[in-house]
Amino acid sequence: MGQNAIRFVKGNVFFTHFQALDFDSVLLKGRVLFFTISLGDKLQSIFREVSEKEFLQSYWQKKPILLKKAFSNFDNPLSSEKLFELAQRPEVHSRLILEREEGLDLNFGPFEEEDFEELEKSPWTLLLNEMNTHDQVLETLLKKFFFLPSWRIDDIMVSHSSKGGSVGAHVDSYDVFLIQAQGRKRWKFGTSPYKGEALENDSGLKLIPPLSTYDEYILEPGDILYLPPNIAHHGESLDDGGMTFSVGMITPALEDLNMVYLADLGLDEQRKKSYLKDPDLSLRSTSSEITDSDIKNAIFQMKEQLLDNSIFIKSFGKVITENKRERLEEEDDLYDELSEEEFEERLNQGLRFKAHPSLRMAYWKDQGHLHFFANGEDYELNSENEDFVKEFDKRAFVSISGQRKDHIDGVLYDLYERGLLEFE
Repeated sequence: MGQNAIRFVKGNVFFTHFQALDFDSVLLKGRVLFFTISLGDKLQSIFREVSEKEFLQSYWQKKPILLKKAFSNFDNPLSSEKLFELAQRPEVHSRLILEREEGLDLNFGPFEEEDFEELEKSPWTLLLNEMNTHDQVLETLLKKFFFLPSWRIDDIMVSHSSKGGSVGAHVDSYDVFLIQAQGRKRWKFGTSPYKGEALENDSGLKLIPPLSTYDEYILEPGDILYLPPNIAHHGESLDDGGMTFSVGMITPALEDLNMVYLADLGLDEQRKKSYLKDPDLSLRSTSSEITDSDIKNAIFQMKEQLLDNSIFIKSFGKVITENKRERLEEEDDLYDELSEEEFEERLNQGLRFKAHPSLRMAYWKDQGHLHFFANGEDYELNSENEDFVKEFDKRAFVSISGQRKDHIDGVLYDLYERGLLEFE
């Protein structure tokens, strides 16, 4: 995309350098969030002292690691003013944590200007989720973590704090990379997985008691601290205006996966009803007794009856790509949507598009079919679409004029209607 290009997104509009705009070419609903100059191409690999392979083998979900100066010349693309501006927008997930005499107080956005008037009276922390969908640099930054499966990556949360600002001691069920973007931050974290239970305070924050045994690092801009799941941690800003970018991972709860799979299994009309068989029936002490052999036989047959690979992969793909966070929409619609016929005509004219930053996608190949998953929905494509899906997965602009296979147009239009495409 050129320096003066405009990126059209259903729900959001991103700009690079601002110049004259041709509003006749606007295709979608949108709203300007803010302007930013992309520094993403200057961001190098985060691994220097250890390789990606060594990190996965020795640290991933095993133990913390400090990546000192992972970004040696990190240039923070965000400002305090922009973060407070975004926190007032209804389409942005924002929270504000204030330190009061009675403890930490959690407040949810969108906020008004008067909500920020008394911040100088006590330490505070402003949190904004999914910032990779609102800033081009952070969208590029997130791609530095694509050595991991993209469907394991949740979002970039920005934490902006005054000196002493904190969200309290807590524990997460997921992996997290804590990138220090501005100022210094002291991190204390447990030396082993936390075994206790977090308690929710009156404002809704889930906290644990202060750490008694811990390691400690002070992070400076460009440093990254990786923490595996269930490692208790407590961060405190040492400077006013501190910023931390948290690259959080996501993994489905097995209970959720089980419920979705059983629901999909029940909807499969082609499955025939199976009945319990007991060819190895044995004598028992009384006629009404249930023996251990009866139970083992039933469990064995239940496992065989329940495990259907073709249905499970669809359930798995839907669960791992689902965005658990509520999608916040704009209140105003600036532009009319394209009809399916108009959309197809634009594709025929060579319209270039790419995945919106909020798109969570995955795919799986199976015997001539390609199962494509997008934000909790599944689509079945012909294997001839594999090359296109791989290009689309690179998150760069593509055009499919003259080379479409199967019913890819319908899939793309559905993604468009769901706000998961953006256009050059």
